[in-house]
Amino acid sequence: DDLIRLIAHIIATPQLSGAVNGTAPAPVQNEAFARALGCVLHRPARLRMPASVLHRLAGELADDLLLRGQRVLPDKAQASGFRFKHETLSSALSAMLGQTSAKANSAEFSHALEMQRAR
Repeated sequence: DDLIRLIAHIIATPQLSGAVNGTAPAPVQNEAFARALGCVLHRPARLRMPASVLHRLAGELADDLLLRGQRVLPDKAQASGFRFKHETLSSALSAMLGQTSAKANSAEFSHALEMQRAR
């Protein structure tokens, strides 16, 4: 939803040049993503995989893409006037799963995000 709108914005904004990050404005770590998905689906969040298994499956890519993570922000897109419809993970997941109100907006999820930010 937001990514398609961003691509249309880039096409319609000739002053934008070079790379434009098509990423969420509020990135989260995998643990927070799993919890949010679990909240939206009303199921436990069980997406854990040991680093050793990831290393066997993906080698160095496991470190670069999955374990260390990337904190890429859509600064150029936002500076050009693009506004995300889904500013939060819970909003995006709820929209993707066709839910108008999600459990992910609960105090439990907000607390999980605050704990992640405090790290």
